Amino acid sequence: MIFDIMNFVLSFEVMYLRANVIIKGTLVGKYTVEIEAGDHRIYFDLPQEKGGDGKGPTPIHGLLASIAGCIGIIGRTISERLGITIESMEITVKGWYDPAAIVNPNIEATVNDIEVMVKVKSPESEEKIREFIKEVERACFVVQSLVKERPVKVFVEKI
Repeated sequence: MIFDIMNFVLSFEVMYLRANVIIKGTLVGKYTVEIEAGDHRIYFDLPQEKGGDGKGPTPIHGLLASIAGCIGIIGRTISERLGITIESMEITVKGWYDPAAIVNPNIEATVNDIEVMVKVKSPESEEKIREFIKEVERACFVVQSLVKERPVKVFVEKI
């Protein structure tokens, strides 16, 4: 009986693990933002034709790239867990936004109509691949954070 209780407690604890993630962004140029993400540096910027230095993608590209990256990584993880053979995955993400929202408070500053196309090369059946992708979508933290509209709290400190 003690073993069953311990199994339940361990299972319960695993269900509620929490992995904290912190990144730091610093404005290092006119529009260039250097992001410290673990041991990596990522730069977001505007293209030169829009006044930036072109040192990296825009944050909108970064958002859409995060969806593709999450689907790819979670896809590989789930395929290995379920024993599904995935030879390759090509993930295309698209959406649109209205840049006028920067200067017009009556326009929503959102990325709209986000669509994801996942092309999967696999010997598995199309039905099995569709079920697999549904599970990937469910487990992709980036997609679920957007779908479930988690609030973002912004704090300010003058330095």
